[in-house]
Amino acid sequence: MYNANRPKISELPSPARLLRSTLIAAVGAAAILVAVVLPAEYGIDPTGAGRVLGLTKMGEIKTELAAEAAADRAGTDAASATTATVAPAPDLSGLYRRIDALELAVRELSSTLEAAKTASVTAATEAQIDASAQSAVASTVAVQPESSGTVPAEAPAETSSAAVSDGMAEATSDVDTSSVPAAEQPKRDQARFTLNPSQGIEIKLAMKKGAKANFAWSTEGGPVNFDTHGDGAGELKISYEKGRGVQADEGTIIAEFDGNHGWFWRNRGKEPVTLTLRTAGDYAAIKGIPN
Repeated sequence: MYNANRPKISELPSPARLLRSTLIAAVGAAAILVAVVLPAEYGIDPTGAGRVLGLTKMGEIKTELAAEAAADRAGTDAASATTATVAPAPDLSGLYRRIDALELAVRELSSTLEAAKTASVTAATEAQIDASAQSAVASTVAVQPESSGTVPAEAPAETSSAAVSDGMAEATSDVDTSSVPAAEQPKRDQARFTLNPSQGIEIKLAMKKGAKANFAWSTEGGPVNFDTHGDGAGELKISYEKGRGVQADEGTIIAEFDGNHGWFWRNRGKEPVTLTLRTAGDYAAIKGIPN
């Protein structure tokens, strides 16, 4: 292994020489910084040497690119912060549709059961009416009307059809037909009620096939979802019109079959809604009006 000879004290540089070398290095470094580094990196050229050498243009380009990159990073960070802070509201429209469909199915099942019950009651009532009518005819034939003369001791065993017809015509002529029964008069109804948030209500008209009923409804406080439909005995059901976020509607319902025809409304807003319904036409009754 070779070991270098230790230098002599006389060969070492003096402190003055070291100071001078340090100053020369510092001045050179400062000159390089001002003439080369500042123009090339930051576009700063106090001496003009960087522009002569083409370094100032390079520094300006670097500075612009750095500023654009910083702006892009700032925008990305702001967008990320906004996305993290504001969470999107959940979409509940699908859930609402399923709830409405389920409620409609329950209403249709209830209406079907009610229609079946009404049909059985109607059949029994018609049988009673027929029996009463036959009894009334028998009584009319057995009891003869009084006359101003002497009543015969014995009534004829047989009565001609012409005599019976004349008797019925006379009885009919004595009936006062100046007024029509209230049941045959066109009905008119008006209802006004309030739906709280998420509350629903169903109102229907009892109508015969081919009957017509005019209607008009409007809301105060916000829109509602509605379903205009009908149901009858058995599997009879029909949908006339549906709407979401509606504040008013009007038109005419023409019953496709004997049964109940009307509306279902639901308030999907956050505030109570007041609904006014007006109906007029050929229907027997209106059902579902709140007390």
